[in-house]
Amino acid sequence: MDHADHPRVLLVDDDERLLDSLVRLHGRHFTLSKAAGGREGIRAIERDGPFALVVVDLQMPGFDGMRVLEHCRQTTPDTVRVMLTGQADLEVAKQAVNEGQVFRFLTKPCSAEEFAHAVEAGLRHHALMQHEREVLDKTVRGTVQALVDVLSLVRPTAFAKARRVQELARRLAAELGLRNPWLHETAALLSQVGVVAVPPRILADVESGGLPSPEELDVLADHPLTAAEMLRAIPRLEGVAEILVQEHSLRNGAPRLRCSPEALIGGRLLHLALDLDEQLTAPGADTASIVERMRTREDRYGAEILAALDRLDLGPSGSTLETHFVRDLPEGWFLAEDLVTEDGEVLMPRGQQVSNSVRARIGNHVALGELDPDRAVLVTSSLVEATDGVSTHARR
Repeated sequence: MDHADHPRVLLVDDDERLLDSLVRLHGRHFTLSKAAGGREGIRAIERDGPFALVVVDLQMPGFDGMRVLEHCRQTTPDTVRVMLTGQADLEVAKQAVNEGQVFRFLTKPCSAEEFAHAVEAGLRHHALMQHEREVLDKTVRGTVQALVDVLSLVRPTAFAKARRVQELARRLAAELGLRNPWLHETAALLSQVGVVAVPPRILADVESGGLPSPEELDVLADHPLTAAEMLRAIPRLEGVAEILVQEHSLRNGAPRLRCSPEALIGGRLLHLALDLDEQLTAPGADTASIVERMRTREDRYGAEILAALDRLDLGPSGSTLETHFVRDLPEGWFLAEDLVTEDGEVLMPRGQQVSNSVRARIGNHVALGELDPDRAVLVTSSLVEATDGVSTHARR
């Protein structure tokens, strides 16, 4: 039987004769690996994992089964865990099941039929979890995209900023080797979603260089908390919300210490990316001076993140500028100049990414005669180049 595409099962027991027997009896029906003892089981999980299912003997010298199961739960939480136990350990096994550490327990001696049924049930459970995860991932990604599309249509300037910050966060997360870069990129991308709740007059005042009142500035400064409140209600985005709250706390000089490790580093990473974007997009920005000033604020950003910043090349890359007609702007590219209606109104700012929703909005203005479909527009595939400050002023 070809097991190449089948889910893998790890058997962990200090009795090598039992392991060999299980492989002989069930190796034709399941893709089995074996590990002699708890220590070797942990090595196998780290070296060859993740497995779809692990079957672990409870009583083993040195590293007992509970330690192996706990290690598996922490490092590969999607792995289904089955415990092998003797009669004397039934209470421990029941407790492990009730606490959610294991899917099922089998008592020794275990018949071949009972063992096969347990493995089949565990593999079905694993397949169901994987399917649910895939559905949830698609749902979450679709929700994120919907939020970003709304932001791009309602607050295009905030959207352009979010995309720039997302790119900075992506590169910083890669330099840091973070385990879940998606979390940090998504936090950056959704960092401006709360701006939709800020009164337009306040945003217009800020964008035009005006001086809002202290009360208005407070409303603007709290938009990350508005976004966090929205995101907490969405499965898988609770961690994103926590990062936004942490960044807001850092900005106000009072970082939250009681939060997850990902939120601690994520808040600092987002804090630096937002500050860096704000300074790089300012007129006359000089990258070397900006980075030098940031190095003096280790208390805000952290030494690890500043070291990652030093390794980034923030200078402009080769030009990717192209000219396209309004009617056929390439999806995924960025406007390298403001898109202006026939009446001189800025419909979409430089840095806006072309998406389906953006095309729909453009189509509506074309249909109303407010935009010429044959107008030539400058676009670029590079977000950095699309941004005034970064593309024009950023220098090492």
